[in-house]
Amino acid sequence: DLTGDDTDLDGVGEGDSDGDTCDPDERITYKRQEVDGVWMLVRERNNVSGELPMPIAENIEAVFFEYLDGDGAVVTSIGSIRQVVITVVARTARPDANYTDTNSYQSLLGTTVFTVTPAVEHYRRRLMSVQVECRNIGL
Repeated sequence: DLTGDDTDLDGVGEGDSDGDTCDPDERITYKRQEVDGVWMLVRERNNVSGELPMPIAENIEAVFFEYLDGDGAVVTSIGSIRQVVITVVARTARPDANYTDTNSYQSLLGTTVFTVTPAVEHYRRRLMSVQVECRNIGL
């Protein structure tokens, strides 16, 4: 999950459009990063000299992944993964003094992924959670 201050999600992707994922610049990292007091979801390509992280979305309070097998049971072994539940909690850029959010936000599976604290309770939030079938895995 990406809820901590320095939590990263690494993966390999097609970073340079040459059709393969074996080049040294194709290690992709997604992470939450604070920029000028705003938490953003950013994308970095490792081994690319001088390239700054690319912002994907601002005001992201949590990104959480849950891995499932073909029957929908939670798994921890990468070889058993057939589905992924992706949950994102985002908030407005500015607080609303007339609104108080005291919610906890849950994924589709009921896992609490973000709990509002008093320091940030005057922001409006949106929860997005989706279950994705991983194609071509286990063939």
